[in-house]
Parts: sequence; structure tokens; C-alpha cells
Amino acid sequence: MYPQTPRLLTIKQVCKLVNRDRRTIWKWVKDGIFIKPVKMQGRTVGFREKDLIEWIENNGE
Repeated sequence: MYPQTPRLLTIKQVCKLVNRDRRTIWKWVKDGIFIKPVKMQGRTVGFREKDLIEWIENNGE
């Protein structure tokens, strides 16, 4: 059996989950307030679901 790969969320999915728009999310990433995305392919990025869940739990969103 292969190890489970982390599920990656798009910026659109992240915006829905934290109820914020993409500009706010990217500002938070830049300011170090939010989790950093990972590169998926070329310019495409995703956010690890596990990291987002931990962030939500620690930040009371």
C-alpha cells in the first residue's frame, strides 16, 4: 500500500472555507499570518488540507 498523499485545496476552496476573498488570503500569506501554499505544477499552487485545518483550529475561524 502507498502512503496517502496530502490533499491539496485550491485558493477558491480555501476562500470558501475561511469565508475570505483571495486578496485577503494572499495578503495574509505575504504577512505570515496564513499558511504557505505549495507549488503543484508551474504557476499552480495549492494549500495542504491538513495545514488549513490546523490553522482554523488555532485561529478560531
